[in-house]
Amino acid sequence: MASEGIGSAIKEGALKAVGDSISDWIEKRFGVRSEHFIEHVAIDVIAALIVAAIAALVGFLISRSLWRAVQRRWRAATIRKASGSAFVIVRCPIANDPTEAIGNEIDARLETAFRVFAGWPASNGRPFHVMKFPLALPTGNRTDRTKAYDLAVTTAKSWLERTGGDILIWGQRLKGESVGMIRLVGRDLKTGVIEVRRIDFDQRAQDFDAALANAIGFEAARLTQVTLSEPELVSLDELRLLTGKLRKLASADAPAISEEWRKRMATEYSRLSGEIVRQSPSSEERGRFEAEARANLSAADLENPMQFADAALNVAILLRKKNWENPDLTQLVEARALLDQAVTAFESAGVATKAAEGAVERVQVRRQELAFVDFKAAEHDVDYNALIAEALRLVEVGSDETQYQRLAAAAFSYPPYNDSLSTTVLIQATLQERSSSSSVLPSTWTTANS
Repeated sequence: MASEGIGSAIKEGALKAVGDSISDWIEKRFGVRSEHFIEHVAIDVIAALIVAAIAALVGFLISRSLWRAVQRRWRAATIRKASGSAFVIVRCPIANDPTEAIGNEIDARLETAFRVFAGWPASNGRPFHVMKFPLALPTGNRTDRTKAYDLAVTTAKSWLERTGGDILIWGQRLKGESVGMIRLVGRDLKTGVIEVRRIDFDQRAQDFDAALANAIGFEAARLTQVTLSEPELVSLDELRLLTGKLRKLASADAPAISEEWRKRMATEYSRLSGEIVRQSPSSEERGRFEAEARANLSAADLENPMQFADAALNVAILLRKKNWENPDLTQLVEARALLDQAVTAFESAGVATKAAEGAVERVQVRRQELAFVDFKAAEHDVDYNALIAEALRLVEVGSDETQYQRLAAAAFSYPPYNDSLSTTVLIQATLQERSSSSSVLPSTWTTANS
């Protein structure tokens, strides 16, 4: 009863307020006092109609909001059920794509692209689904883009967990133009942390649809699948297929992706090429990758230290992996010299992760060089101890989990047993202490050591 009384009071107040407003408007507009005008127009009726219209509009908006919330909950439950037995990519709407031209192409092509990068067979593999999700994530304008981005990422991560999907994607197509971007979030296979990736695209490019699907497929597989995160566990045939795809994505005329992204694909291509060189029994195949890396080094601009350092690092890695089983001292000396230059350049430019990678590579190369000295000298090699200490310093600066694991593998698989106070033993203790407080386990270090 009390609520009905309050509702009636609110309604009467609203009617009176609207009626008074109408009376004032009539008097100002026509110069006629409302008490004379009431004889011809029922102001109370007009006021009631206006209040009813406002109430209907508010009710409509609330009902739409509630309906969308119900839709999302229902759809999330459907996705959770599917994700129990399948790999699920949750696709939110692409902003400014009213006909869903881009979204539909992603739906149609993404499974094929993802299966290649994930190393899954076309049939008899794990089921794969791209499932639409009714969640329009904010894109923002020029003034509030950062705030909109933060809100979108936070919301996307939340719904990724609530839906149980493996990857959630959304994006934006700029009005009146063909360019835009796709963003995706997914849980990193190694760290367990939900990461964000971005792909820029240009719809005017040739083979745009296939390239965009390949780019999204790569990013999804890189986060979630062993194939790309741990290529040392992948077969040679799969690696050869992947490098072919990556080489195409890294090429100068590759559509749908930005120059920065193409450079990243070139780095991934070099990483997988090194693994092929390590595994391949074919000297011709190893030589082909080495010749390609050396050509890039020769073509590097000496006025661009980062370009030269990247190329030098790639050649050195290939030489180390090529000489893993049957080391050639001449090539190992060359690899060491290239790494010295690369580490210096990376550190000078403040590229901490690359400097750390180069420093760990130097430790690995020195281990191979020690195959040419007697056992006792190798155990207490001063140069090795100095290199591993420098590598630990740079790895800590770069704070790169992968390089921590690789350095730990080197330190623990090559201990100087007779020198308890050596640098290597102290570093082993440091790495052991760190590993005990993190998810890094000694059993993973041998894999990271490739």
